[in-house]
Amino acid sequence: MKTDEGSVEDKSLQAYFWCVDTKLLQLRNTDGKATTMLCRFTMKSDSLFITEVHYHNTGNGDALISDTSLVYPYGLTQIPDTFRVLSLSSDDMTLKSKHKTITFEKY
Repeated sequence: MKTDEGSVEDKSLQAYFWCVDTKLLQLRNTDGKATTMLCRFTMKSDSLFITEVHYHNTGNGDALISDTSLVYPYGLTQIPDTFRVLSLSSDDMTLKSKHKTITFEKY
């Protein structure tokens, strides 16, 4: 991830995933303990809008998250957050928010 201040955070050796479905975005990691968050999003033109984030807790309901420190490792800096789609192909995707640019590779 590249921040607007010019610093780069290399997350390639850590396991942070964005899994995109039709209307649901899943944020997952496997560093230490497995964590899953579910995000509602919309896509309009060249923009991705993440509107809400829930901590996935099977059987106990999915609690709404407002603490941005939980989503920061995934590239989100606020909830809701907006990204401009700079590039999108079957192999990679680059998103730019107000504060960060994130490049994904298909896994």
